[in-house]
Amino acid sequence: MSLNFDKINEMYTNLNVSEKSGQILINYKKGKFTYNISELNVEDIDAIFNLMEIIEFLVVNYREIEFVIHDEDCILINFNENHYEINPSDWSLDELKQLLNIVEYVKYKSTKVKVNIKYETYISLSCEEWTRDATFGIDFNNDNRFLETFRNIRSFFELANVEGEVCFSNNYVEFPIISGETIDWYDFNLEVNSNIKNYHTKGINYEISKISEFFWNKSLIHQKAEYLENYEKSQFITLKVFDIEQQYNINTVNNLEKAFEIAKNILFKLSHQYDIIIDLTSIPNFDDESYLDDHYNNLENLNKVDEHFILKLYDYDLVNYYHRANHMENSQFKFLAFYQVLECIFDEVHLSATVQDIKQVLNSDWFSKQDDNDITQLIDLVNIYNKKRNDKDKLKLVLEKYFKGEANDKAFYISNKSVIEILKKINKLNKDQDLKDLQKLSETIYDFRCYSTHSNREFPIKKKFVKENDDLVLYIELIKKISEKIIVNYYKI
Repeated sequence: MSLNFDKINEMYTNLNVSEKSGQILINYKKGKFTYNISELNVEDIDAIFNLMEIIEFLVVNYREIEFVIHDEDCILINFNENHYEINPSDWSLDELKQLLNIVEYVKYKSTKVKVNIKYETYISLSCEEWTRDATFGIDFNNDNRFLETFRNIRSFFELANVEGEVCFSNNYVEFPIISGETIDWYDFNLEVNSNIKNYHTKGINYEISKISEFFWNKSLIHQKAEYLENYEKSQFITLKVFDIEQQYNINTVNNLEKAFEIAKNILFKLSHQYDIIIDLTSIPNFDDESYLDDHYNNLENLNKVDEHFILKLYDYDLVNYYHRANHMENSQFKFLAFYQVLECIFDEVHLSATVQDIKQVLNSDWFSKQDDNDITQLIDLVNIYNKKRNDKDKLKLVLEKYFKGEANDKAFYISNKSVIEILKKINKLNKDQDLKDLQKLSETIYDFRCYSTHSNREFPIKKKFVKENDDLVLYIELIKKISEKIIVNYYKI
C-alpha cells in the first residue's frame, strides 16, 4: 500500500514527509521521526496520519511545548513543567486538545496546582497546600474521554464549598445526607441511585445518588483518609438540587439559606410520601479514627422514589419544626416537637375563625352599624372568643381547617388510613367513621400533650397515661402523621 507524499505535504504544511529505504521520514521544526513501513496496512496508515495530525497541531498551536516522539506508540510532551506521555494510537487529536485545555485552565485558576495523568486512568491535581491530591477519573466509554473530566475539574474550582456541608453554584446545590443515626461512609455497600426519571420543567428537580466527584475532592484534599484512595471507592450519598434560580429567580450563592429551606422541603416530602427519614449532615473528618465506629441504616427505599421534583415550598416555620422533630430520639419531647407544628398556627386559625364569625354578624339582616347595642354585641362576641377559646379549642380549629378540610367523609377516611390504624391501636377509635369526631381527636392529642408537658405525678392527666407509656411510639407516629397533613394542606391566611 503506497502513500502520496506530495498530497500529504500539502495537508501538513509544517511537516516534511518522505520515504527512504522502506521508512517514512517525518521532519518537523523541533525534530524528526522515522517510521518503518516494511508491511504497511490500513491500521498503520491510520496511526501515521493520527501521529502527523498531532505533530502538526502541536507545532502550529503550542510552540512553547517541548515534545519527543520515542516511537509510534509514545509521545512525551513537556508542558507547564509537567510531562505527559500519550499513545497516538489510542489518543485522538480532540482528546489531546481537551487535555491541553485542562492543563491551561488549571494553570489559569492556580499556578500552584500541577496536573498529572496517572496510568492513563485518571487525572490528578497536586498542590503543596493540600494534604492529598484531587483525582478525576477518565471516561473511556465516552468518545471524548476527557469531556466529563474537564467538567468535574471546572466544578472543583468554580463551585463554592462550605466546610463539607454544602457545595453550590448559582443553580446547583449538593448536600451530604445521612439516614438514621449514622452512616458508615467508608464501607457503605448499598448502591443508591435515585435519579431523575421525569424532568419537571416547572418544579425544582432533585436526585439522591453518589456524591459528585468534584464535591468529593473538595471535601478531602485537606484530609489524609488513606483508605479512600480515589473517588471510585467512595460511597457517599448526597442530595443534588437543580433549577433553583429559574424557579425562584434567586442567586443561590447569595441566598444559601433558601437552598437549605428547599432541601428541608425535599426531605419532608421523602418522609411524608415515602416514609424515608433522611437528615442533612456534613462530610466527616476521616482522620479521626473514632468515626470508624459509626454504622449505616438501609437506604434501599430511596431507589423506589418515583418523583424527583417539588412544585411548591411548604411553610418555612412548619417545615423547620417538623424537620427538627423528625430527627429526635423517641421521647415525650419528640411528641411535643411535632405538636409545635400544629401549635405554630393556633392564633392564625383562631383569628381566621373569629373574623369569619364577625363577617357573619356584619352581614346579617338585623345588624346596624349605627346601633350601639349591635356594635356592643359584636365586641362582646370577640371578647368571649379571646377569653374562652383555649388551646384545646384552637387545636380543634386547626384540625377542622387543615386536617379534615373540605374533603368528603369517604375521601377523609381513605386518605387517613394510617391515622385510623394508630388510633385503633391506642384504643381511641372503634370504627373508621369515628375519625370525623375531631373533638375526640383533639382531646386525644391535647391530653397526651399535657401528659408530656407536666411532671407533677399527681396531675390527673399524668395518672391517666401512666399505664399507657408503652404506646409512646404510637402517639409520636400519630402526631407526626397529622402534622404532615397540616403542612401539606396549610396555606397562609
